Amino acid sequence: MIHLCCCGCGSKIVTPLSPTDWSLTFDGASISLSPSIGNWSYPCRSHYWIRSNTAQWAERWTPSQIQAARTGTGQSGPRRSEPRRRSFAARFRQRVQRWLRHQSGRRRLIRRRPDPR
Repeated sequence: MIHLCCCGCGSKIVTPLSPTDWSLTFDGASISLSPSIGNWSYPCRSHYWIRSNTAQWAERWTPSQIQAARTGTGQSGPRRSEPRRRSFAARFRQRVQRWLRHQSGRRRLIRRRPDPR
């Protein structure tokens, strides 16, 4: 997948979608991309998450953090820059609520036949 850098510099950012790289989530209205995008090879060196069509900015990494992430030698960056992941119960509740809203909308569209009695 290719997108323009969220900082506005105009760089085209390649994010390979695969189980070992990034994953794209579409909830029917917006997209999210995980994990964060760190543009270490570009002059802007921006670092962000894409969550629900919105860029959530993360802390800038030091050159040693970038090197550690590239070589896989230790902590790749500050954990507090990651958005909190919702619990399974919260995600399940949201799906049920979405399904119920969808079902209630369908009921309004379905006309009931008059009772023949």
